[in-house]
Amino acid sequence: MRNNPYSEILSIMREQADVNNIKPINLATVTSSSPLKIKVLGLEIDSSNILIGDHIEKEKPLLVGDRVVVALMSDMQTFTILARVINR
Repeated sequence: MRNNPYSEILSIMREQADVNNIKPINLATVTSSSPLKIKVLGLEIDSSNILIGDHIEKEKPLLVGDRVVVALMSDMQTFTILARVINR
């Protein structure tokens, strides 16, 4: 019996995804508030590659040291800050 070519392609795609293993949701730290910069996945990201949910800025401005949850966008370069997180 022949192998299904679609199953083979899917298997290859899964293997490659495991190699890159980049998670779409990550924890980041604000390293600069003006201009905004965050550190995520060991990289410092500047404001040109950061989007912010407007509810975050309405609460209070992000400060150096704040921890935030970020989502990596499909362009694999832009991060959206979804929420500020705190330790309790």
